[in-house]
Amino acid sequence: MGAIYSAAQLTIVACAGDDPNYGLPGIHAGTRKFPWLHEQVGHIHIIGLPMSATLAIHDSRWASRAWTYQEGYLSKRRLFFTDRQVVFICNQDILWDGPEEAPESKEDWSLPLGYITDFFPRPAHEEMQAPEEMYGMFRVMEYLVTYSTRALSYDTDALDAIIGILNTRPRHNGEPVYHVSGTPFVAVEQSMRLCVPHTGVWVALNWCHGSPCRRRPNMPSWSPVAWDGHIVWMDFWSRPLVPWDCQITIRDDDRCIDIMQLAQEPDLMADFDGSRGKPLLEITAYTVELPPTTHAGLHQFPNSDRIEPQLVLALDNNTEMVVWPCWDRLPNQENTVAPLFGLILAHDLNVATLTADPPPKIMVLECHGNHYERVGIFPTRISEESQRVQFRSWTMPSLAEHGDGEVSSDTQIWLQHAKKRTILLA
Repeated sequence: MGAIYSAAQLTIVACAGDDPNYGLPGIHAGTRKFPWLHEQVGHIHIIGLPMSATLAIHDSRWASRAWTYQEGYLSKRRLFFTDRQVVFICNQDILWDGPEEAPESKEDWSLPLGYITDFFPRPAHEEMQAPEEMYGMFRVMEYLVTYSTRALSYDTDALDAIIGILNTRPRHNGEPVYHVSGTPFVAVEQSMRLCVPHTGVWVALNWCHGSPCRRRPNMPSWSPVAWDGHIVWMDFWSRPLVPWDCQITIRDDDRCIDIMQLAQEPDLMADFDGSRGKPLLEITAYTVELPPTTHAGLHQFPNSDRIEPQLVLALDNNTEMVVWPCWDRLPNQENTVAPLFGLILAHDLNVATLTADPPPKIMVLECHGNHYERVGIFPTRISEESQRVQFRSWTMPSLAEHGDGEVSSDTQIWLQHAKKRTILLA
């Protein structure tokens, strides 16, 4: 469908009503639900303008459907029929069949799209727009955020409904942004302290949910489109999530491909279909065993009525940190034997560098036989003002034992148990 919308000379959008039988308001007299009211008082004509057409598009059933996101984004010229007026929107201009709608503020970009700014590409002449070659990864991340708020009738459509946008492959610092199962990645230059610059890979695994949601069974847990819930990004920093001494390999039915090689060789990527199946990520990185959550570990989320599991992590011999991770789904409370693992998504070789900005992220994994599945994520450095953390004097002496891991002994105690492992993430 992406190729069809991209090649269309004009896309007609019926965004009034809740079903295809509603028709196109304004084609015939009397078919608009909100007619323009006008009165003449002496020599003065008073016209009651209908509500904003862009607001009508934003609130329409059309704008709530996942499939229509790429319809609006990839089309070059769009003719919207609303109950208020007809609006023509292309990638350079916007025209109305009535009075124009003014921008909400001077800071708004030149087209007065208002409520529906995120629905369409920004115009080429917009002064505040960054060069197209510079920030492609940020754009793809924004696409996925907007898409995650939309509704799908069938889980099997989750990737197909956005694949057209992902396959436009915008460029980040000149490098194309690829994806595997809806997870974007790009080759980037990374400068390390006291080291020469080198090429790394930025794999966008740093997304999270505000509250637990439902996983789509046909998608891998590490994909942002695998979940029926609104996602947000924990940071937008363009640093690789694959450190020098770590590795991510994509495994499907018949081959294994290093993601670094995939990001740097366009010919190899052309032969790789990152949109099909449920590939595994074979990850070699630092992991740390997390304390298991049980029914006794369920506590009320601060300033909320929600009840969610917590993790208790020893910082030093006097203090422990109670963390409510951003759960994708709640871990299996019946499983009190298999531990949860934390996959450390570090931007640096030294996972003890918690003062880095942004700080390393910990992806919470649940064991399922010979593989792991993602169930949540949290940052290693959380401010005391955060709603997802509480600090207290330690109450669990066993957690205050210094670990035997492969990291510096001057870091937080719970991280001292970290070791490099190779895991399969499904």
